[in-house]
Amino acid sequence: MAPRNYDKWYMLYQTVHGKPLVEGHVSRLPREAFVFLDSTRFLRKLHLSKSKMDPNLEDVTNQLRPLAEAGVRYIILHKHFAQPKQLGAWRDWLTFEPYHEDEDLVVYRTDPRLGRDFVLTHEMTEGLGIIRAAFSPHKTTQTDVIYVDVRGGECRRAGRGLQGLPKTSQRAGRGCARGLQAVVLGLG
Repeated sequence: MAPRNYDKWYMLYQTVHGKPLVEGHVSRLPREAFVFLDSTRFLRKLHLSKSKMDPNLEDVTNQLRPLAEAGVRYIILHKHFAQPKQLGAWRDWLTFEPYHEDEDLVVYRTDPRLGRDFVLTHEMTEGLGIIRAAFSPHKTTQTDVIYVDVRGGECRRAGRGLQGLPKTSQRAGRGCARGLQAVVLGLG
């Protein structure tokens, strides 16, 4: 999903890790080349927008599930191909903790789970709680609007146990809760 000038770097990295890429570079694309990318809402939007994450995509886990089911285990953000603002937007949208981070990469799993990738800091009901919450501004008057950003998660039975499902944002003034958002494989 990155601009074409980064493809060569991703393919070079592949010679080291040996794992398949969701997107690379091929000189003569076959007709079915983008079937997988176009088959999921998250990847389709990412591909069409040239790697610009859509913060309106809700329910991160459900956006990432097609990747996990297809054997794509990680979303990798390359810090040197992204602006700090882009990385911040991805971190905010994903909500859960990275699997790995160093000076070059931020790596997220495509199957976020409660207890492994995030914890509920406040349980509201059985299996439903808050991952984190913030509000702004910190000083207000009676007529000011306070914006509240709540990130939540839930547990539900998923085959062999409980699976955490991160959820996103609720803002006072707009008044509706939204689910979380998704992932990127390359930024630029």
